[in-house]
Amino acid sequence: MRDTVIVFEGANFLGCVLIEKLLQQGFKVIAVDSLPHAEQEFFARFKDTPSFSCAMSTPDVAEGEVRAVYYFGLQLCHARNKVFFLQMLDLNNSLARKAITLAEKTKAVYVGLSLRDTSRIPGIATCRYMLFPEAWQKANVYAEALARQSRESNGTDVRLIRIFNCYGKDMQKYCTSTITQFIKKALSNNPLRVFDDGKDTHAFTFADDVAELLLQLPDSDAKQLLNVMGEETISLADLAHKIITICKGGELVSLASASHEEMEDLAPDLSYSRPIINKFLTTSLDDGLAQTIANFQHSNIHCPLE
Repeated sequence: MRDTVIVFEGANFLGCVLIEKLLQQGFKVIAVDSLPHAEQEFFARFKDTPSFSCAMSTPDVAEGEVRAVYYFGLQLCHARNKVFFLQMLDLNNSLARKAITLAEKTKAVYVGLSLRDTSRIPGIATCRYMLFPEAWQKANVYAEALARQSRESNGTDVRLIRIFNCYGKDMQKYCTSTITQFIKKALSNNPLRVFDDGKDTHAFTFADDVAELLLQLPDSDAKQLLNVMGEETISLADLAHKIITICKGGELVSLASASHEEMEDLAPDLSYSRPIINKFLTTSLDDGLAQTIANFQHSNIHCPLE
């Protein structure tokens, strides 16, 4: 019976949402993470759950036991310099190989994820999506190419998914996404800064909805790459105003755009994905922000590396 799910590099807010849903569905979950503090910090809520365990190496499981192997890809929010970043890049490539090899060995479905951000605001130029962007893109491309090769050569059942502008109730306070930074500023009654009057328009994706999609993905026939992004778009200025209203603090400040902070247009192609993801992405931005901010105010997760 395939009652086990392996989650590689899931020590992030979306990974925890997915793990919680998997446990609720009755699966045994083994989290494999390279960060030594993951068990204490990120997975603390699951420590008394008998069907959850955390390890820093690939578990010994047999063919027929594992339903799916989820791989969350590079998590570099702690990178402070290029040397450390490149070390983490090497580790990422090694973990991608291990996750795919495990899926091959156990005949499980391999679900490869990458988290991406298309928005840009002042002060987050060193977030994991923009720090050494060439290396970041190479890491994602490497993992996806390795999974496709495994499918072609060994028949591995592969699902690939890119998740854009993800936010949710369990975002850590040190996460460098646009929504997190806006919430932190508003709650501390500080300015929320945007470029060019905040006219850039983006769509955001609620983590609980994404986790529901990920839960069902191994049983789906979505064999092409899935780009996942909410359908409701909003300018960064309007997003900031919504957060200011809910948090009852902060003010919007516009800065001129600096050429060196320009980002490549990362708008995804949703022509294949939209019919599949629409039945899962059901939470409105207003409801998602309200839940995220309420949870954010009561979160006590701390990053020991900061």
